[in-house]
Amino acid sequence: MVLPVDRVRPAVPSFEGRVVPVEVVPAVHAGLVEVAGRGRATMFMVVHAAVCVLLARMGAGRDVVVGTPVAGRSDPALEELVGFFVNTLVLRVDVSGDPSFAEVVERVRAADLAAYAHQDVPFERLVEELNPVRSLSRNPLFQVMLALQNVPEPQWNLPGVHVRPATFLREAAARLDLSVSLTEKRDQNGAPAGLTGDILYATDLFDEGTVQALARRLAGVLEQVAADPGLRLSDIDVLTDDERTRLTTDWNDTATTTPDALVPDLFTRRARHSPDTVAIESAERSLTYGELAAEAGRLARYLLDAGVGPECRVAVVVERSAAMAVALLAVAMSGGVYVPVDADYPADRTEYLLRDSAPAVVVCVAHTRDVIPEGYAGRVVVTDDPAEAATLAGYPGGPIRDDERPHPLRGENAAYVIHTSGSTGRPKGVAVPHHGLRNLVVENTRRYALDVDARVLQLVSPSFDVAMADIWPVLCAGGRLVLAPPRLALSGDELTDLVRTRRITHAAIPPTFLAQMPYDRLPDLRVLITGGEALPVELCRQWSADRAMYHQYGITEATVVSTAGRIGDHHGPLPIGRPVANTRVYVLDEGLRPVPVGVAGELYVAGAGLARGYLGGRGCRPNGSWRARTQMGSACTAPGTWCGGPATANWSSSAAPTTR
Repeated sequence: MVLPVDRVRPAVPSFEGRVVPVEVVPAVHAGLVEVAGRGRATMFMVVHAAVCVLLARMGAGRDVVVGTPVAGRSDPALEELVGFFVNTLVLRVDVSGDPSFAEVVERVRAADLAAYAHQDVPFERLVEELNPVRSLSRNPLFQVMLALQNVPEPQWNLPGVHVRPATFLREAAARLDLSVSLTEKRDQNGAPAGLTGDILYATDLFDEGTVQALARRLAGVLEQVAADPGLRLSDIDVLTDDERTRLTTDWNDTATTTPDALVPDLFTRRARHSPDTVAIESAERSLTYGELAAEAGRLARYLLDAGVGPECRVAVVVERSAAMAVALLAVAMSGGVYVPVDADYPADRTEYLLRDSAPAVVVCVAHTRDVIPEGYAGRVVVTDDPAEAATLAGYPGGPIRDDERPHPLRGENAAYVIHTSGSTGRPKGVAVPHHGLRNLVVENTRRYALDVDARVLQLVSPSFDVAMADIWPVLCAGGRLVLAPPRLALSGDELTDLVRTRRITHAAIPPTFLAQMPYDRLPDLRVLITGGEALPVELCRQWSADRAMYHQYGITEATVVSTAGRIGDHHGPLPIGRPVANTRVYVLDEGLRPVPVGVAGELYVAGAGLARGYLGGRGCRPNGSWRARTQMGSACTAPGTWCGGPATANWSSSAAPTTR
């Protein structure tokens, strides 16, 4: 059973435990008695049903197994015999199909009665016959115990002495993950007087606050179903109002002011301010901000004359080089939508991307010209062709005014199209708007302290959306974009040499390569960004000791980065951080409802970075709403990552369950 634990289960438990109280008021108790009567069930069955509902909503799945003790005195001959005959029953209940609570009670009643019919079978014999996979780390067959004491308390009348139950003698050895023990109380007239008890928990797994919240949730579930047993499982709320506010509002308080200007204008301002500062450093040549602005401006005007403007797609088939930077910037300045296509892609993928995106123009260089399929019918601009270069030289450089474009450029216009990998089918082109790209620039500039002294390594293919986070923030901040050689053999030694000799200050490097590099021999590297793969704790400790190290998570459909956080001395699963500027993230269940803290759910992303959709509407519903509409009223996209949010508001991710 999957439970929202605070720590990884140890190989051998310590059996140390603590208890937290559970209290159900008399009015709720009375309602539960009515529910039991209508369902021809016992109070234990009703409480058992509530526990099943709670565990299911807390991520335990729809096949809920709990244990319960029985007295073991079903034989009348044992009634007066002194001895310990207690046995343990295993109660398995299926709560799939979103049943009402009344229906869950019916299922519980059937399961419990079937178990009672075989209550004399020793638990040890059951384990022996079923022969489950054994582990010292957990109890076989179940990890949650439920007990309800409904035998009236004996009334002691001793002169001068007040007698009450010795609750301080409650056993504190936790042989199970959780043990829920309740007592049904009655007043002098036999009327319901409430349920009292506690939850014994294993301190190896849980913090006290987690179990206190669980106790409140159990009391809340009992209160709701007592008032309305017709509630369906998905409608039973396991969040308090304060928790919902914290999850959906407080932890998503990311509002950040962004400039009115879009990325092309932000770059233009920087170029005017520092025209002689080096903007691009590559193996073949370097460009100052003034030179980059001039070359991009000439190509942008050339593209405008070719009919390019807002919403017009332009494929850029140029390997990582200064020419690539010029081409991307030129398309952005013209107002067009750039579609980066890696020149090293297989021919069939290149052909598919061009057919899917249908660019009006393809920009390339001479040695990538052959990559373009013969059947492409649009215009091809070979920027280093002598004749083309001569034509380009006749255009004025510098910034593009809005009145030079066929239509004004606005934040909702697409800035670029990046195709997904196609690992789950055909690649889909994701159209990212200018306001999303601007938000990425604002976020990364602030978080990673990008300035005129920054030297940012651009390592990945321009067809990978992470390249956008490398390129645009530093160029708008006035720093230097250092382009790795286009066919760099990505070994640890070569990457180390590149970072050291180019005096890189900021780099995004996958964990695979970090493991091959010396963390203590790169003195200039002051900001390291990683993500996309599992990151070992030891690697975090090594690389974060002498620099700021960040773990970021994102999806193409939400402008590269959705969450980010600085890595410290982590001992458990590495968190993916908090939502970035003007971004909201929600961990939701299959009904698009927020899950409690620590419970696994699917991550949904909303906010300024959200893409407009897929080219051709693939993945959209008929009404064009490709994004899920949640109870929070936000437009979201679901990246398919399963995660849980711990109480610190840093999100941790996990692989999708095999049942999906």
